[in-house]
Amino acid sequence: LTVTMEELARSFMCGGTGGDKPPRLGRVHLDRACVVVSGGLANTTYSVKSRISECYSCAFTPVWPGGGVKGQLNVGSDSQQNPAISAFNSFQVDTRYRTYLEIYENGSEKAGCVTDYHFGQYGLYNLSLNNCSISIQEKASNAYIPLFWGLVIICLLAGLRLTYQAIYKTSVFRRFLVWLSLRTEVPNDLTQFADTSALLETSEENNKRSRRLRSLDAFRGLSISIMIFVNYGGGSYYFFNHSPWNGLTVADLVF
Repeated sequence: LTVTMEELARSFMCGGTGGDKPPRLGRVHLDRACVVVSGGLANTTYSVKSRISECYSCAFTPVWPGGGVKGQLNVGSDSQQNPAISAFNSFQVDTRYRTYLEIYENGSEKAGCVTDYHFGQYGLYNLSLNNCSISIQEKASNAYIPLFWGLVIICLLAGLRLTYQAIYKTSVFRRFLVWLSLRTEVPNDLTQFADTSALLETSEENNKRSRRLRSLDAFRGLSISIMIFVNYGGGSYYFFNHSPWNGLTVADLVF
């Protein structure tokens, strides 16, 4: 509650994700983290390439252009403990899988050093160009807490429903309901409800007439609910979206 909106917005801003487009600050979305580059030697240009462990046969792609970019990080200076984030000294990485990083010097085709790290969602990290070490500047936040509380609420509702059904099926509770209905009826209509046992037998017969399979109905309802949730974005969680080329997610199982 003591964090200002300006500080909150700054913590979610980071450089681009690489490619040929010029670097610019952008919002860090779900399943992403921000890496700030620091350190390095004077008169040396650097570049960083990355690859996620899920795509083991893919080539490394540039994520930080390094040298030759106007306004880039001033390498050669001492590494700051918390360097300011700009479009020229930071980049975003995927947090769903482990990430491999390679640092290149002076346009060399051979990586100067290689490291791997499993970044946390919305975390802020520092990558040293000197030794490829990665340190945590701001701890990652857990974006799955809403799903946890949603599951807890569903379990509580299901528990209340099962408890109600268990109590309602007891003969004492049902006789109490019949007695209560008889007490609330108009005296002229009491004659048609005089036989309590007959009323209980009628309700039991009505329950036996229902031949629907509740487990199948519950499965259909769950499938439709997940379909609607997936069609509306799935809360941006990757497992509520279809797998791009391999793997199996919740959305794939439902459809």
